[in-house]
Amino acid sequence: LSLGSGEFALLLIGNDWKSKGLPCLLNAVGHIGDPDFRILVVGRDNPAPFYNAIRKHGLTDRVQFLSPRPDVEFYYAAADVYASPTREDSFGLPVAESMACGLPVITSRAAGVSELIHSREDGFVLEDPEDFLALVEILRLLKKDPRTRERIAEKAVTTARKLTWENTAAHI
Repeated sequence: LSLGSGEFALLLIGNDWKSKGLPCLLNAVGHIGDPDFRILVVGRDNPAPFYNAIRKHGLTDRVQFLSPRPDVEFYYAAADVYASPTREDSFGLPVAESMACGLPVITSRAAGVSELIHSREDGFVLEDPEDFLALVEILRLLKKDPRTRERIAEKAVTTARKLTWENTAAHI
């Protein structure tokens, strides 16, 4: 993926990128202005509607649109953070998969999976999926503080391990 050692990769996987929060993510990273931030967007949507925002925020060389692959863990392994400030999502499987892979995650209250996340403990939940300034704060924290990133990631794995068919069936 041509990521440099000092780059900080944010991952978003899915389709309907507008609903998954790509505009908010572009706005936040553009606002931060740190050239080390990279955005990896995986899915089958058409990236053309986002090109103007990418140019406006000075992110032309820092956003990659990537095709899905059967070994999706390849993308999780490349990322530093999974970020999907979604406007609507019944669950958000990539969030749970990211947690299982040991990534700190950021989602919004509009994702069903947010009910399983304890914000600032095993992930981050934005109350308002349009609040790019709250996203800026979280992204800055995660980039500058590797210990926080590691602590959140470790707890995310623990939370994700509870998401089994057996536990779900017992809960229901």
